[in-house]
Amino acid sequence: MLFNGHHTSIYGNLGIVLRTRGDFDGAEQMHRKALEIDEKLGRLEGMASDYGNLGNALRTRGDLDGAEQMYRKSLELAERLGSPPLISQIKSDLHALGHTPSGLENDE
Repeated sequence: MLFNGHHTSIYGNLGIVLRTRGDFDGAEQMHRKALEIDEKLGRLEGMASDYGNLGNALRTRGDLDGAEQMYRKSLELAERLGSPPLISQIKSDLHALGHTPSGLENDE
């Protein structure tokens, strides 16, 4: 099957719905599928979004270390892309973990 960016949006949206319903395993699976497709397509912006969605799913599940890892991967890609709105959102997500992650203390 040939995949495109529409597939990743569908998987990502399914992941958000599943997370909202409390199916964290299903949400993670959908976000990982979206990430896999975006990686194959070389879609950096999609990958940044996928990592952020994975971070949200892990944070909701209570895996704060895993969430931080995903958010940091997302932030790295957002900075490579030079996307201020995405960078701001990811930094907000990192701060929502309940602590100031190292390396962000002066980046308000």
